[in-house]
Amino acid sequence: PIPRNLNAKVLLALDRLGAALVVFDVQFKSVAPRPEEYDEETGEFVLDEGDRLLRLAIAHSGKAVLAYHLDLGSTLPPEVEAALPRLRDALGRDFASGALELSRATGVAPRVLEAQMNAIRHQVARELVASMLEKAPTLSFPEVKKALLPRYDARSDTRSLKALQYAYWVSRGRRDLESKRIATRVEGLPPRSKAAASVVPPHYPFLEFARSAAPANAVADADGVLRRPWAATYFAGKPYLYLGLEGVLQAIAEPGEEVEVAVQPAQLRIRVKERSGGGVRREILLPTDEEGRILVNWAGNQGHRRGSEEPYFSHVTFHDLLGYYEERYELRDRNVRGMLAKLGEETGAPYHPDYAALGERRAALLREGRPGSGDEVRRVEERLDAECRAMAADFNAELAEIQKGLAGELPERVRKRMEEHADRMRQRLLLVAGPAELEARLRRGVQGKVCWIGSASTASGDLHSTPLGSETPGLDVLAHVANMVLTGQAVAPAPPWSNFAFMLLAGLAVTWGVVHWNTTWSLLFTLGVMSFSLGLYAYFFAGRLVLLSGTGPIFTALLTFAGVMAFKELVTQRSKRKLQRELEKNTSPELVNILMEHPEFLAKPRKMIGTFFFSDVKSFTSISEKMQAEVLVPYINRYLDHTTRALKGRQAYLDKYIGDGIMALFGIPVPSADHARNACLAALECQALLKDLNAGFAVEGLPEIKTRIGIHSGEAIAGYVGGDTRSEYTVLGDNVNLAARLEGANKEYDTSIMISEATHDLVGGRFQVRELDKIRVVGKRNAVRIFEVVAPAGTQLPFDPRFLGEYEAALASFKERRWRDAIEGFEKALVLRPGDRPCELYISRANAFQLTPPPGDWEGVFELLSK
Repeated sequence: PIPRNLNAKVLLALDRLGAALVVFDVQFKSVAPRPEEYDEETGEFVLDEGDRLLRLAIAHSGKAVLAYHLDLGSTLPPEVEAALPRLRDALGRDFASGALELSRATGVAPRVLEAQMNAIRHQVARELVASMLEKAPTLSFPEVKKALLPRYDARSDTRSLKALQYAYWVSRGRRDLESKRIATRVEGLPPRSKAAASVVPPHYPFLEFARSAAPANAVADADGVLRRPWAATYFAGKPYLYLGLEGVLQAIAEPGEEVEVAVQPAQLRIRVKERSGGGVRREILLPTDEEGRILVNWAGNQGHRRGSEEPYFSHVTFHDLLGYYEERYELRDRNVRGMLAKLGEETGAPYHPDYAALGERRAALLREGRPGSGDEVRRVEERLDAECRAMAADFNAELAEIQKGLAGELPERVRKRMEEHADRMRQRLLLVAGPAELEARLRRGVQGKVCWIGSASTASGDLHSTPLGSETPGLDVLAHVANMVLTGQAVAPAPPWSNFAFMLLAGLAVTWGVVHWNTTWSLLFTLGVMSFSLGLYAYFFAGRLVLLSGTGPIFTALLTFAGVMAFKELVTQRSKRKLQRELEKNTSPELVNILMEHPEFLAKPRKMIGTFFFSDVKSFTSISEKMQAEVLVPYINRYLDHTTRALKGRQAYLDKYIGDGIMALFGIPVPSADHARNACLAALECQALLKDLNAGFAVEGLPEIKTRIGIHSGEAIAGYVGGDTRSEYTVLGDNVNLAARLEGANKEYDTSIMISEATHDLVGGRFQVRELDKIRVVGKRNAVRIFEVVAPAGTQLPFDPRFLGEYEAALASFKERRWRDAIEGFEKALVLRPGDRPCELYISRANAFQLTPPPGDWEGVFELLSK
């Protein structure tokens, strides 16, 4: 611990610097006396030098508020606690009674009493002496000693005497506390207010001259973090305000005002009012919880007051203050006196003779240390400062003259002596003006403020875990509580129902997000809910001084996210397994894997661009009429199986089987850049597979299968279509219908694979194709160019390769209305590929147009009259 003489010096320094009040978070405890600390006859204190200096400093300043502690529970065993009334009676008759005598009077075993004898004597002594002083406040210690130790023997009753001395001054201290502390009345106790077992006031020689004193007891919350010190603790039904409150309340009243505090069930009401008229100048309400605790508004050590650059707190080290005291009160005085004596000898006349007399007067006043001496000391110090300022002015004037002289031409010896004299002047100037500069710097952090003295070291044992950090000095807790009073920025806990509603809303919001979004977005949404909760907490706490639950909604959001995600995952896995089984029937394993990873592709209807594939068996009606059902179904299933495998191999999605027909989708539901190419390749592979399949059918005596395929690319609406009990994934739109019409248009041209111009544009030069026609299908107003897919680019054609050149040249002549050239061209093409239906159609049309030419606006569009 810091020696008390140093605390005395720092207290005097703070008083000199203009502190409004000095609160010690240092307990100058009342302890059981050692022989040299009390006079055994009178009971008066025998103070050592450090105690005497601190007592004088407290008396001189009149600004000290001291800390003490409350015993929050008895340490006596239950059987001794139960016997206290009988022990009080026995010790009241003779306080020197031993364990054996007390055992006979109370029935408690002697060994139990012997083990607790010291604690019993001190507790009973306090009760007995307090009762005696209650009846006779002016009772002296010798009278107490005579009443309780009628047969006092200095050789055997030393321990009893020490207990009585301690109890006497503790009881006197309690009575002084009543007159010094802020008047506090109880208008309704908090439901679970804290009661103390006893009050242990500060050492009486210090308390006697202190402004006030208050308990510094504070207990951490259940999680070990100190957030809520007791606003007041109760002993014998009286409230004792927390040191952080008592310290600042002693300083907030102006002259002619008084502070009145009322304890109410849910708050502490503080009023600053006039002593005469009783008008209330200021009212401060500090909300309290059921235990009577106040929630600290942690402004932070670096925080600034709202709307001001002034910080909440300024920090001046104990070392700086001690250095200032020693320089201001000890070094300067001693050095100035020496300087004045030397100057007097040099000049032969006293130099500023009043300084020494004033210094002696100040020292005498400090030695007296009586209440009220502080104002007189301050007046003497002002005169001392005036003397120093006058000396500084003299030295500055003389230094200026020397500097002026040094500016001219001087012999070297004279110049050297003048420079030495200038150095002496600077040293004298520093001697009389130096402490004033230090004082001006320190005064900025002290003047007019409530100053708190405490320790921030680990050795002090007064470090707490708080929202500011794991090693926050108790001094910071006190200062932040005081700041709440000064600023009126008290924190009110939110009603319990609001915290419940806050957590419920956080949980519901996260549940909604997890249900409606995927894991990534729902996690981001959960983090957003947590951030919003934290922001709302900060808004109410920092902006409205209302404390909502900070961690509750965050943990609720996290737990809700984890729980709903787990449930959702369970349901999703079941749905995925079912969906996977269904998808495996309709598409390739690659697409199944993609769809399982991205179920949103199937989740809801949306516009998609893809390629639509329709196939149908040529003359299937006549085939089915000639077959028995038990032969027909396996027959067509073999065909469908081969075709399905070819389609799946090109990442098709099998939309549906329409009897002998197939509807497949490419690029839907999984987007793909090659949907048109895959559709054309799948169509060629389907036709190629038919060769092997038909060879098998021929061996079995079954009819040959020929298919027609229509392909078109474009936009469609993709999604589930159906009723509540049954639905299927499909596509809807004009582009889908057009693909189906193209499949039927193959009949007109006796082709196998027909694609639209849109698909042709997408596949580019990857396939060998021939343009068939420009047609308008049933139910459509717009014409469409159609093409036949012959083979992949760069592969061998199934006919004479010269055929395509002759065909394209003839088609160009036809479009240019050169009918004779067109007929000749198509006839040449027929020689290379006899029986080609498109060539025959164009020859027939050209012959007709020779007889009856088409109108001038004819665009070469032919109407299909059947589906």
